[in-house]
Parts: sequence; C-alpha cells; structure tokens
Amino acid sequence: MRYIFTLLFFPFFLCSQDMAGNWQGSMTFQGQTARIVLKVQSENGNLIAFMDSPDQGAIDIPVSQISVEENRVIFEIRSINGRFRGIFRDENEIVGQWKQGQIELPLILNRIEQAPKLNRPQVDAVLAQNPLPYLSEEVSFQNGEIQLQGTLTLPKNRRGRIPAAILISGSGTQDRDETIIGHKPFLLIADALTKAGYAVLRYDDRLLNEKNAQINDNPDSRDFAEDAAAALKYLKSRREIHPRKIGVIGHSEGGMIAPMLVTENPRSVAFIISLAGTGVTGEEVLYSQVAAMLRSRKLENLVADEREKQELLYNILKTEPSDSLAMVKMKAVLADFGLDVTGENSANIEAELAQMTSMWFRYFLVHNPALDWKNVKVPVLLLNGEKDLQVLPDINLPAIENALKIAKNRNVSIKKIDNFNHLFQFTPGTGSVDEYGKLEETMSRVVLEEMVRWLLGVMR
Repeated sequence: MRYIFTLLFFPFFLCSQDMAGNWQGSMTFQGQTARIVLKVQSENGNLIAFMDSPDQGAIDIPVSQISVEENRVIFEIRSINGRFRGIFRDENEIVGQWKQGQIELPLILNRIEQAPKLNRPQVDAVLAQNPLPYLSEEVSFQNGEIQLQGTLTLPKNRRGRIPAAILISGSGTQDRDETIIGHKPFLLIADALTKAGYAVLRYDDRLLNEKNAQINDNPDSRDFAEDAAAALKYLKSRREIHPRKIGVIGHSEGGMIAPMLVTENPRSVAFIISLAGTGVTGEEVLYSQVAAMLRSRKLENLVADEREKQELLYNILKTEPSDSLAMVKMKAVLADFGLDVTGENSANIEAELAQMTSMWFRYFLVHNPALDWKNVKVPVLLLNGEKDLQVLPDINLPAIENALKIAKNRNVSIKKIDNFNHLFQFTPGTGSVDEYGKLEETMSRVVLEEMVRWLLGVMR
C-alpha cells in the first residue's frame, strides 16, 4: 500500500574524483538520529552515487546533482527540495549544512571503508540454500502486448498434478519478491509453500519492463488484475499444475486485486489468502492511514486539519476529470492551508499532485472492494496485523467479512494478529512505516506457518 514518508531522506549526487568511496554521517531531527551513508563510484570519469540510511532501512537511493569547486561541495536534491553545502576539512571529512524547506541541520561526512549492510537473516537463509530443495524456473507470459516475467517454483518428486498459488504484490512498482528495504516477503512465501508441496508463481510488476511502460505507463488496479488473470491462464497451461487447484495470495493492494480476479474468473480461482487486503474504498483507507500515522507520532493535533485537507483534495479528484484543472484546484486548496505552492517546495508539491491525478490513484480512491468480495464463494483466509497503520484491520476486516456473509461464503477464516505490522513483522513499537527497515525479521514464521496449515486444510 502506498504511504508517504514523513522522516527525512538525504540522497546526494557527487562529481569529484576525490569523492569516490563511502562516506558516513548522522543527523538528528525531532529527537531521532539517523546515519547517512553515501556510496560513490567512478564510471568513465563520471561519478554515480547512492545513499543508504541504515537506521531507517533505506538502501541504494539514487541522488541527483552536484557542483564541486575547489574545496566546496554542493549537493542538490530537487525531488525533496533539499540541499547540502559543505567544505572539505581534509580528504576524509566534509563539514556542511543540510537544508530541506525551512529545516537546517548540521551534517559531517567522514570517509569509511565499507558501507554497513542491512541484516536480513530470513532472506539470507533462503538465498543460501544450495542446492534448492525444490525446482525453480524463470518464466514469462503475456497479457496482450504486456510481457510479464517471473519465477515458478515446483516441489520435487510430487505425484499427480500440483496445486498452485499466484502471488500478487502491493501498490507501487514491485519486483517478484516484493522487495522493500532489503526484505523479500514473497521469496519467503514461495519458499515455505513450495516446501509444503505447492507450486508458486511470483512475477515482476509490469512497469519494471521498460517495453511495457512504452505500451501503458499509467496503469491502474484493473490492469494489474488483468496481469494476474494472465498468470492464472499461464499456470493452467502447465501440465504439472492442477487446473482446478490454483489460488491467489495478495498483499495489500494485491489483497484487493484478488477478489477482482475471482469476480472476472469465478470458476477458475480455488482460494484466496488476503494479507492486509482492503475492504473499504481507497478514500477510507487513506483517511484512516494518515490519521493513524499522525497519532503514532503523537501528532493528534494535526489529524482534523489533515482530514479536512484530504476531503477537499479527494473531492476535486472525484469531480474534475481534467488532470491539469485538478492540479490547479488542488494547488489552491494547499495554498489555503498555508503551503507555498510556488516557492522552494513547488517541484515536490507538483510531483505529489501529479501522482494523485494518475489513473492508479483516481481508481483506487473510489473503488469499493467490498463489491468484489460479495462475489467470492471460494475458501478465504484473511490475515491482518493488529498494528498495521496502512490497512487498518478494524475497518477493513469487518467490511470484507460482511461482504463474504452476503456471498454466503462459509469457508472463511479471519485472524487479526497482535503486535504485527503491515509487512507481518512482529514489532514492539507502533507499527509505523519507519520501523520496517529497522526490524531484521522479514515476515513472521507465525504467518508463514498459518498459510501452510490453512492450505493443507482446504486444498487436500
């Protein structure tokens, strides 16, 4: 599910041969200190740089622009309205100031030998398997002109046709492992289910392929549902797969797409596992998401104003079909709330509003997944983390449950799991997105085992 980071990220782009190497510093903002690691490489006389924030779990963030004159360095990051100005104290230290909007923070960068590595023990354990205890095959399949690429894992030495699962990722452009800040939850799911005797197909989102972007660079959830339908068709073409025992496992937006797939293919999907899937409109999801995130940061005083702002912006999107006119009207709303839409932050605001006028956002805002859940009569497992601040269980699980009751679906299992976040990591904290990268666990074994146990019960 898409979310807006409110912590600062500090990417840099460098252009001096003396800058090649790794640099580390730290900044403190609102009581939180975060390390910043700058990784600089020289290629054909030009420098390419990426930034990590190990304490926030962010890795390989590309940087934008630099000018270096004598001992002065200026880094500019237009996308977040940020700029760093520094001076080489010596060849191993740069002393400077970071400015982002009205915020100014001191930042000292020191050269280090090696950039810190994120610790992801579950992912490392799966990747270290050699040989794999199952078959793994690179595959491709078509949705019209759109070519999709993925990985199909198959259990070894299985007699008869194999039941299978298709993994559908959350929002944003995701790879087949649904990689986020070093975590690869779909890799873990595929590993666990294949070891339990199920074939698993996971695939890259269409926009990871540049050729697909040339065909349609503005897809929405309906397009992604068609991609999932193409995956379903592909699995049915495989002789080793049981054609009547293919189900879907969707995370976040993928949990919304799963019932869409069943609605369009009512006799072709054998089961659904929804991991933090939505049951209310995107508008309601976003209202609850923003309010929960503000409260997690003890900013209750901002909740009412943010809700008012959201309502005004979303009403424009629902009533104004012209993207350009919608942008003008939304800028006027933001100006009324005191934002400087023409000043230093204008490029950042423009980018945010452009995302909101995309086909994906417009569709997500008004789509009601409960209408699709009313058509689902196949076995369903609904899982949500009690501390999920992106898809709140207390408004989404009841909506899905009520829709399934209307469908007279009696094969439904619903679990809200205490102390789990949106990624199904156990967390002692608030469940905030800021914690995802700090946690070493990628996906709790409790969830992986629950999915296997439930599947063994319904897909005998």
